[in-house]
Amino acid sequence: MASTFTWLDFSEGERRQAMEVIDQFRDEDTRDELGIGTVRDSLADLLFPGTSTIQTRARYFLFIPWVYLELERRKIGYAYIAKEARKVETVLIDKLLDAGADVGVIGARSRGKLQRLPSTAYWAGLRKWGILQLGRSRDEYHRWLDLYYDRLHRAPATDETDDAGSIGSANWHPHIPAAPKTFPDGATFDLTVEEADYLADRIRQKAAGSLLTHFVSRELIPDAPFPWLDEACRTLPPKLRHLLDHARHFSEVMHGAALLYNLLLAESHPQFADLRDEYRDKLADWWAEVPMIKAAPVVQEREAFWSLVESNTAHRIPPPTKTFVNRWHQLVLDAESEQAIVDDSDARQLVKEREVSLKRGRARIGNDRMLQDWGGKSGTSQLNYRWPTVSQIIEDIVRPLKE
Repeated sequence: MASTFTWLDFSEGERRQAMEVIDQFRDEDTRDELGIGTVRDSLADLLFPGTSTIQTRARYFLFIPWVYLELERRKIGYAYIAKEARKVETVLIDKLLDAGADVGVIGARSRGKLQRLPSTAYWAGLRKWGILQLGRSRDEYHRWLDLYYDRLHRAPATDETDDAGSIGSANWHPHIPAAPKTFPDGATFDLTVEEADYLADRIRQKAAGSLLTHFVSRELIPDAPFPWLDEACRTLPPKLRHLLDHARHFSEVMHGAALLYNLLLAESHPQFADLRDEYRDKLADWWAEVPMIKAAPVVQEREAFWSLVESNTAHRIPPPTKTFVNRWHQLVLDAESEQAIVDDSDARQLVKEREVSLKRGRARIGNDRMLQDWGGKSGTSQLNYRWPTVSQIIEDIVRPLKE
C-alpha cells in the first residue's frame, strides 16, 4: 500500500516546524485526546469556581458589567444589544493595547473580527461570583432586557432601589465599583484597591472553601507550576487538602496515559521515528515518579474520588470515562516496571480502544490519513486545572491589596 504521507517528502524538519506553529494556535498540547475533560473540568470548577481557560485577566470581571450597565442605562433593547455590546468590547481591545497591555488582551490579533468576545468567556464566571444576578445565558439576558425595561417603566421610581450605593440595575450586583468616567478610554488591567477588594469579597462570598478563596483571602500570590507545589498549599483545611490531593493524583496518573498515546502515534508511521525515543524518555521520567504516585494518601480512595468529581453536577461523567480511568489507574498500580506498562499489551490496547471509542474513523493511531495533521504532540501537558490562568487572575486581585 502506498503511503499517504507524500507531503513529508519535502522536508520532515520543515514540516514538523510548520505543524508546531499550527499546534500553538490549536493548543494541541492541552487537547483532551482521551476524553477525560469532564473529570478535569469538574475538579477545576471545585478548586477554582468561576474560572475557565479562555479567561485571561481579572479586570474583565468588571469590564463586562461596565459595558452592559452603560447599555442598560441607555435602554438598549434586544434588537441592538448584541451589536452595541460587541462594538464596545472590540473598541476595548484597541484601548487596552494603546495603554500598553501586552498580556491577556482577548482579541489582540483578531481585533474587529474577533469571534469569541470577552463577555462569552466571562459570563459563567460573572454568574458564579454573583456579579451577574441572573441565572441566564448571555443571549437569554439580551432577550430579557425588553421585558426588564418595560417593568422598570411600569414600576414606581422608588421601587427600583432603596440602596443609595446601588448601581441601579436589578440584573447586576448592587455594589459593583463604578467604571472610570472615561471608560473604555484609558482602560488597563490594573485593578484599583476598591476593585480588587470587591472581587476578593465576591470570591469569598461565592466560592467559599475553594483553593481560589484560600489564595485570595490570605493575599497569596501563586509561585509554582502546579497548585500542589505552591508554598501556600502546604497547610490547607482538611477538606480542601483532600480535594487537592485527589486532583494531583488524577493529574499525575493520567499523564502517563497521555504520553503513551503520543508514543503510539509516533510508532504509527516511520516518519515519526525520531519522536519514539523522545516519548520513551518522557515516559521514563513519568515512571520515575510512579513510586510517589503509588504512595499518595488517596491512592485507594476511588469511590471518594468519584463522589468528589460527581458532586459537581455541572459535569456529567459518562460511564465509559469512569471505566477507562479506573482501568488505567489499576494498570499503573499493578505495574512493577516501566516496561510493564509502556510495553504492556493491555495498557496499549486500552489507550487504542479509548481513542477509537471517542473518534471512530477519525482515530489517529495507525491511521496514516488522520496522522497527517499531527504536529508531534497532542495532549501531552500534565493537567494543571487552569492554573496558569487562575494564577494570573489571583495575582491581579491580590497585588493591589498587598501594596
